Amino acid sequence: MKPVLLIGIIAVLGIRFDASAVQARQDWVTIVIGDVEALGFAPRSEPYTQGGPRVCSEVDEADARTRSGVPIRGFHFIGWKEGDGIRVVALAVVPEAAGAYGLCSEGRGFALLDFGSVHVRVGQEVPFEKMREAGVTPWRIRAGSRAL
Repeated sequence: MKPVLLIGIIAVLGIRFDASAVQARQDWVTIVIGDVEALGFAPRSEPYTQGGPRVCSEVDEADARTRSGVPIRGFHFIGWKEGDGIRVVALAVVPEAAGAYGLCSEGRGFALLDFGSVHVRVGQEVPFEKMREAGVTPWRIRAGSRAL
């Protein structure tokens, strides 16, 4: 078919090309606390523990504790693509020494403990049920995508 004829057919049929329909997208993890989409990050393609995307928030529950009784002040989240979804790992923020202050990237005197992980398929949302064991209302982990 000749290009001019093809363009004519497209014009007559009213077919439009929508550039937004082919926008580049990336996987995205959203941490939902209560009813608020509080945190988000783009997961890596491979597992990591340092040097990758990480988000953090403090917990509201004053009695949040690890199984061994150490107070939990917040959670860091990291994640990577795994199979048909995303592996999201929670690291509990706990005081390492007396006089710990601040939190997340501005905090001092805290340690990160491996708290647990969940696997979430893109397009789904799951509660991080293990938080309940620590006295925290479970935050929800949503895996999706967003335009670049």
